[in-house]
Amino acid sequence: MFSRRALLGAMALAALVAPMTGAWAAEPPACTKGELTEEGLHRQPWFVQDTFFDMKEELAQAREKGKFFAVIIEQKGCPYCKMMHEKYFGEMPEICDLMRKNFRVLQVNLKGSQEVTDFDGTPLPENEWAKRYMEKYWTPYILFFRPDADTLKVKEPKERLIEAMVGLPNPFNFKAYLLYVTERAYEKQDFRSYLRDLWARQAKK
Repeated sequence: MFSRRALLGAMALAALVAPMTGAWAAEPPACTKGELTEEGLHRQPWFVQDTFFDMKEELAQAREKGKFFAVIIEQKGCPYCKMMHEKYFGEMPEICDLMRKNFRVLQVNLKGSQEVTDFDGTPLPENEWAKRYMEKYWTPYILFFRPDADTLKVKEPKERLIEAMVGLPNPFNFKAYLLYVTERAYEKQDFRSYLRDLWARQAKK
């Protein structure tokens, strides 16, 4: 009998061999209001669907696709998580398209027990892994990882991050987080300075 890992590996190989045509080859699945999982989390079709929660592996796959790697931490019954999926992802393509096309997004359950292997090889249940990176236990909580996070395994967990989005900001600020990463503005300034400059430019329009 094939193991789950072997089966997923075969599926991945088939996808590589198969010709890439049509809309699927051009971009990930479209934005939706999300579907409710068995764990009670809202999930987008463009989130990572099959994973062994190996962070180093997920980051490598993001780089292979020319994308950044982000982890969205959510929990059952979170009203702001629901709003993010229904409003921000479901009704605001300027936010959703920017994220789904530029990020490999993995969802983690703040109260989950699935084993996660961190960049330094440490295995932890989801809830304990999440606490390594969170300063406040608000959700949604989005972690934007550095492209070289896997080389920083000797560093403190938070040093592997470009930035973290705590809670659900207004749409302008949410988009600002995405632009801050995709424009690589983090190489020149911190997020607060970038956001201040972005608001200033917006005010002049």
